[in-house]
Amino acid sequence: LLDKFKTINRILQVDTKTLELAGATVQTVLILQAHKALRFEKMIAFNTAQDVYWGFYQLNFIDHEQFWVVYLDHSKQVKFREMLSKGGMDSTVIDFMLVIRRAIDLLAPMVVFVHNHPNGIIEPSTEYIQVTKKSIEALKVIDIDLVYHVIIGKERFFSMA
Repeated sequence: LLDKFKTINRILQVDTKTLELAGATVQTVLILQAHKALRFEKMIAFNTAQDVYWGFYQLNFIDHEQFWVVYLDHSKQVKFREMLSKGGMDSTVIDFMLVIRRAIDLLAPMVVFVHNHPNGIIEPSTEYIQVTKKSIEALKVIDIDLVYHVIIGKERFFSMA
């Protein structure tokens, strides 16, 4: 794999099917997936939506929706993360006041929203587009930026904000 992709970081960015086509064994793929799932613990910053995706890679394998919020400092370093809600197969409830309160308590100037779609459809629903727009507007009033809203499903992601 190193011959083909040159670095470990590039290997970690490749999807499972590409790894298998490149000759990776099932065991190797599973080890890489576990590494991706644990990578958040070592991640100190979310500079791109792809960083967010890899940090929450484990959401690809959960059979219900989860909505997470990550609170960042000015350098986009992670200050705190929490699961805001856990839902059913195709929805979850978000209490936006909890996001605002925690962001203020942590003095976090930036937040990231992350949630999964167990069905694999990563395109945002009209409801999520509206929630994202309203969140951006509400957070701006108190000088907090929503830098990413990432939807994860079936080893793909979509980023809003």
